Amino acid sequence: MRLLDVKNRIAVGAFGALVVLAAWLLLSPRTVDVAVIDSISADGTVVWRDAELRPAESNNTDVRALDGAEHRHTSRLAADAEFYLPLGCGSSRGVQVALFSGVGTVECTREQFAGAAVHAPRLTFNSAGEITEIAGRYHP
Repeated sequence: MRLLDVKNRIAVGAFGALVVLAAWLLLSPRTVDVAVIDSISADGTVVWRDAELRPAESNNTDVRALDGAEHRHTSRLAADAEFYLPLGCGSSRGVQVALFSGVGTVECTREQFAGAAVHAPRLTFNSAGEITEIAGRYHP
């Protein structure tokens, strides 16, 4: 095999990898890992702030909303938005969380979710910027 053929194959492979990476970045849902939800109105408008988890002496972590107007956001709920909590919502199986993230995996209705204490939720968005999933974290 000639050196030019090898270089061409490497270039084509690298270009293909870049195309796959770009497609994945464009098509994968955007998430906000930690948020504080200020309100969810009846019309589906969600007001939320970026936040961070900080170590705490009791209950492992504390959530702290970030200061500044650049960390305050308003989004709409998608028509098919899903809600998850670590326990409750009619499940009797105890605490159920996703491995590593600690977000709940018990599916709830919007009404059940609205009536629960939600700790440091993760928000997932579609390409239109609508919230498609809100998953609260387990917090003892």
